[in-house]
Amino acid sequence: MIKLELEINEVNTILAVLGKHPFSEVVELISKIKQQGDPQAQVIAAADAATAVTDVEVKNPPTE
Repeated sequence: MIKLELEINEVNTILAVLGKHPFSEVVELISKIKQQGDPQAQVIAAADAATAVTDVEVKNPPTE
């Protein structure tokens, strides 16, 4: 087994290319990529959302 580190856009490119192949040939590979990637993407999205909220709070501090 090997482990790869890819950017989300790189994984999406791989999935797009696989999507052009016959479904029966790539379904298991696509499933494995999604199964492993989805939880990681959710963590990244949550971190990005938290950063966005922090940025808004810093740029627009509450006025008292």
